[in-house]
Amino acid sequence: MTHSEDSQRTNHESNGAEGNDSPKYFRYNPMRIIQWYRNLKDIDRFTFWIVVLTFFLVVMTGVQVLSYVESERAQILIEDIIVKDVDPFLLNPVDTILVLKNVGRHIAVITKVNLRVGFFIINKDLPKYPDYPDQFNISAVFTPVLPGGTYPMFIKNVAEPFTIPMEVVIKGVNDGTIPLRVFGVIEYDTGYWLSFGTIGFCFTYIPPSKRVSNQKFQACDNQRYTYYR
Repeated sequence: MTHSEDSQRTNHESNGAEGNDSPKYFRYNPMRIIQWYRNLKDIDRFTFWIVVLTFFLVVMTGVQVLSYVESERAQILIEDIIVKDVDPFLLNPVDTILVLKNVGRHIAVITKVNLRVGFFIINKDLPKYPDYPDQFNISAVFTPVLPGGTYPMFIKNVAEPFTIPMEVVIKGVNDGTIPLRVFGVIEYDTGYWLSFGTIGFCFTYIPPSKRVSNQKFQACDNQRYTYYR
């Protein structure tokens, strides 16, 4: 055998059989798993399948527990928003009543409220993404909301320094030239450990001349402000 043929044979062996002995080959070769299983003793095979079945049983149990919590937990929705006395004679601040309803099956305990009533005088549009500064957090003790029950949350808004008279602002709100929006986020205890509820909301005031029903607010166009968890 010539030196060239010997080199080719050596290269062939290194690229073939010896290459198959690399750790990467063993890791991704399914035949080694089958061979490993076939070499197990009967008791080891039995233990292997017990472990597999136990794993799937734990997973299914976890799924059932999460499904049960999801079906039995408290769930808060915004049933109505009332802005008191929006008329040309109103002086700042605007009083807001946020009517919450618990459509879940457990008592809801409100833990945090960040709410804003905004008059969009110059920039008529909402920010692209919601931002809830800590200065708008409401620190209060809220009454637990029973399943199927409602809770009126009275909000006394802090006066804002407007560059135009308040009477002009209210007139703009009523004729639709100045949007009035109520938006924020509410966090609450759903009644189950490691299960917390959050609702983001945003509603725009409908001027009397543009209403087609008794509804005074409609959901904002930007859906990033509206979510349920």
